[in-house]
Amino acid sequence: MDEVQASVSEFFDADFDYYPARKFPEARPCHGREEFSQFLAKFRDPWSRFEWTIHELIEVGDERVLACLSMRAEGRESGMNLEGDVYQCFWLRNGRFFREEDHLTLSGALRAFGLAGDTLEAAGLRSPSNLDLVRSIYAAWERGEYGTTEWADPGIEIVFADGPSPGSWTGLGGMNEGWRDFIGAWDRYHHDADEYRELEDERVLVLSRFTGRGKRSGVTLAQEGGVLFHFRGGKVTRIARYWDRERALADLGLTE
Repeated sequence: MDEVQASVSEFFDADFDYYPARKFPEARPCHGREEFSQFLAKFRDPWSRFEWTIHELIEVGDERVLACLSMRAEGRESGMNLEGDVYQCFWLRNGRFFREEDHLTLSGALRAFGLAGDTLEAAGLRSPSNLDLVRSIYAAWERGEYGTTEWADPGIEIVFADGPSPGSWTGLGGMNEGWRDFIGAWDRYHHDADEYRELEDERVLVLSRFTGRGKRSGVTLAQEGGVLFHFRGGKVTRIARYWDRERALADLGLTE
């Protein structure tokens, strides 16, 4: 208990307010350092093992911090295991915490800070990774939306490396032309992702399936291929589409 009080006294304001996640055992709001210290001691006592792992600390602005953690605990008498993610919202004043709210969902923590969205990217707290961006591009493609270009570098190069209509195009207009000419040859063309792989040198490979039916030939398309994205500065600078998945993997020195 003395150790807990010492830690609380060092980092927490005398008028500290604490609001635990409602599903926590013995969860109740606390006011002041002493009441909070007593709550911590009581909360941890039933557990023989209690571990927090901090995965990310994010400055939200205006002396606010979001801590993304995972928790693991084992009941001292019951042997019950408790495991899950916790999102802690901290407000600071003069270098000390004066308020904390615990949440079991990221969206709940973001709402506590008055932020919209269910992800850090949507809330503007983190730029999307290259993989996140590729997933969002594929989500649009799977809906049949090939006209979006906000993710593309103005000088983007798109290459159809093989297949029935190989070729290359440059720039946003060229990219749209390439897609339009290719997709226009098919009825019910569909583009699905089987697997995403992050590679070195800011590249992402998507093992994909292409399906459709030729408008003139009536040939049914069911092809396993791949699409390779190149990035620079958060923008896609090159897309290489492979009709043949084995060729895509061979060109990159990869195996399935």
